[in-house]
Amino acid sequence: MKKLFIGVLAAICCCAFVAPAFAEVKVEGMIQNDFYYYGLSKERVLGGLLKNATTNQDNWETTRINMPQPLNRISVRYTGEDKVVNGYIQIRAGGSRANPANAAAMNAGVSSESAFSWEYAWIDWHVNPNLYFRFGRQDQTFANAYAPNQGMAQVDSHIIGLGFGNITAQSRDAVRAFIKFNENIRMELELLDPNTESAGNTEFNIPATAGTGAANAREANTWPRFDMSLPMKFGNFTIEPGFTWLQQKWDQVAAGNDDSFTIWGLTLGGSAGFGPFSVMGEVTYGKNIGYVSTHFGGGNFGAALGNIQGGNISIGGPSTYLNTAGQTKIEDGTTWAWFIQLGFDFGPFAIQGIVGMNRGENDGDPAIARDASEWQITQWMYGLNFPIKVTKTFTITPQIWYYDLDSDAEIGGAAGSAARSGINTDRGSELTVGVTFQLVF
Repeated sequence: MKKLFIGVLAAICCCAFVAPAFAEVKVEGMIQNDFYYYGLSKERVLGGLLKNATTNQDNWETTRINMPQPLNRISVRYTGEDKVVNGYIQIRAGGSRANPANAAAMNAGVSSESAFSWEYAWIDWHVNPNLYFRFGRQDQTFANAYAPNQGMAQVDSHIIGLGFGNITAQSRDAVRAFIKFNENIRMELELLDPNTESAGNTEFNIPATAGTGAANAREANTWPRFDMSLPMKFGNFTIEPGFTWLQQKWDQVAAGNDDSFTIWGLTLGGSAGFGPFSVMGEVTYGKNIGYVSTHFGGGNFGAALGNIQGGNISIGGPSTYLNTAGQTKIEDGTTWAWFIQLGFDFGPFAIQGIVGMNRGENDGDPAIARDASEWQITQWMYGLNFPIKVTKTFTITPQIWYYDLDSDAEIGGAAGSAARSGINTDRGSELTVGVTFQLVF
């Protein structure tokens, strides 16, 4: 019997060594609750006020307790046999169940309770140790590796510094290749769907050729958006240069009207750590990357914040104007953005200081010194975080954030009135003070 037992045990051990690897499925998640004071200056409540103008409007303030949509999520990660094919899906939901009745009037962009949405759904195929592909809904490669630790007040349009120095976007349907050169350097090449806005011509009304049966030409993008990045690590330092390009085109455009414009951007991000001290930041420059379209985040990419003197302004997007012949022309917008985060980790708690700046400008009609479509806006963000690690997975973070949306913004000749040419706009400011409670598992 003893010999039989030893024989069976040996057989089991042999089978364990030669048995194929089994697939693994892991459930992950995050829960966050925001509790904060939210205050808007009277200029921000109005969506902008001409310099030196008077108003009976008061500043506005309230208290928020809500579950921000991007930070309440559940994920499933699949690791296949031999780790050749892996997968990942993530669903998010949240928002605010108690929006103020005057949300539209105060123009704060408060988000309502959000339906469940698939943020990620991708498949990884590892061809060899130095090459793998990712298919499906995923992050963009451009300007995505670094973001400030700003996670409070998402229902009031504030999340990871969007529009205040950080240039990023929500997930995209794409195909990406990861090419590993060595342990420290790799390249990411990505092709993204160029038609991610809603159906029809949602950007500009470009007149169509007569006889087509439509007043406006149809958008027709035959080339995908292209992203590239080059993550590199050297000791305590990491850096990542990146590039993006996308051409927007319209088909059967009436003669004399513009039929395309190009979006492109350059970025450089990096981080470093020295014991308890850390630093992280990113700088971005580009043309038309503040485009108000879901190509770049549904307005978050460049942050179109608010209806300013009668028209939505994308911080860094293109604009249209009519020339003297009555033809529609497109003028490129320019974006400069940067942020820096400094941190000191004491162990059970840390201190983080963040500063960010986003500047966008558009010259409008070059034949007019300052026409209604011309603008220049600079937005600043200042924040302090104090993350406290209650447990390995539970963090409480008291924080304070101040947002300056430009007290001296140049916004056109305003409604085409020559009398208003040269008069700038105070776009106001916002303040949030509160605490977040976050569990990651």
